[in-house]
Amino acid sequence: MRSKSSRSSCREGALHIWHIDAVGGRLHHHTRALRDTPACCLLIGEPGAQGDPLTHPRLSLQARAVFPDDGHEARLGLWLKAHPKARIYAGLPDFRFLRFEPVAGFLNGGFGRAFRFTPEELRP
Repeated sequence: MRSKSSRSSCREGALHIWHIDAVGGRLHHHTRALRDTPACCLLIGEPGAQGDPLTHPRLSLQARAVFPDDGHEARLGLWLKAHPKARIYAGLPDFRFLRFEPVAGFLNGGFGRAFRFTPEELRP
């Protein structure tokens, strides 16, 4: 499974995530697992070049995986525009889009800096 793009923005210090689009194939074990049990968790972060990775900010999102039945062609056009080399596998019969819709968020900004977000606080 590969992440497409985060539909997120930061305005005046606020974090907004209303969904994250991703791609996965029906043949992948994790895709089948998400269809069976859509509750999941995503860890988002980028450790710095130096220091302990646990001191860098990271966001844990509790989410629900959704497999949309509509809009495949529109998503595919956007995906290929952003990732032209993906054309090789985008035409495979098991290529599908899925969406992660946040249920809750937990931001760990480093030692002593932790915050909890409700779904309403993650939406724009």
